[in-house]
Amino acid sequence: MPELSCEVCQSPFTPDDLQPSLGLATCRRCQRVQVLGRSTPVAASSAPLSRPMAWTESVEGGTLVLRRKWRSRGTMFPVIFAGFWNVFMVSIWVGLVTGAVAQTEGGPPSFFLLIPHTLVGLGTAYWAISGLLNSTTVRVDAAAISVQHAPLPWLGSQTIPRDQVRQLFVSRSSVKVNRQSTYNLCYLDGARVIHTLIGRRPRLDEQRWLEQRIESHLGIRDEAVAEAV
Repeated sequence: MPELSCEVCQSPFTPDDLQPSLGLATCRRCQRVQVLGRSTPVAASSAPLSRPMAWTESVEGGTLVLRRKWRSRGTMFPVIFAGFWNVFMVSIWVGLVTGAVAQTEGGPPSFFLLIPHTLVGLGTAYWAISGLLNSTTVRVDAAAISVQHAPLPWLGSQTIPRDQVRQLFVSRSSVKVNRQSTYNLCYLDGARVIHTLIGRRPRLDEQRWLEQRIESHLGIRDEAVAEAV
């Protein structure tokens, strides 16, 4: 049997790194969660998965509530970047207004050239503040599945009526972050059309846990899907 190794750091897997029942392997060196090769579509394991540390779970009046705060070590980079960028841009704007910074000669005023850089600063600041304050909340009941990113508005918030959800599964996204795969939690509607419920997450185990918890709460029998990983 060929030796199995991590796709990222090429470290060989030990038997303790493998989870054959889930089709996963976790690299001890770089913490990469990797999908083991599959030749045919396989339904997810029925064995209960452990709740990822980033998520909380509760039941409120019959509604399953799954919540994850965005704040983590990774959210500090946009905070630092946005701070330096916007302090620099504010100093330039103050200089233009007070006349300390000369405008471009023979062309449009310098502030027109600063607008794109200012928009980048504002967008980065919004991204940074969202990372500090926002949470993703998934609410599941007999009527609907709701995904909300709040308190600051963010793309991806939606509510799907329960009768439109036939099956849930996890697929590999076409987007990579730091050269690593990301994963979508998807659902099939009654016509077997694929829709994304929560997209582009780096943790495969989190998406599979969400799939299992939602299906269990709604009584959806897990089935093999060709697009699933």
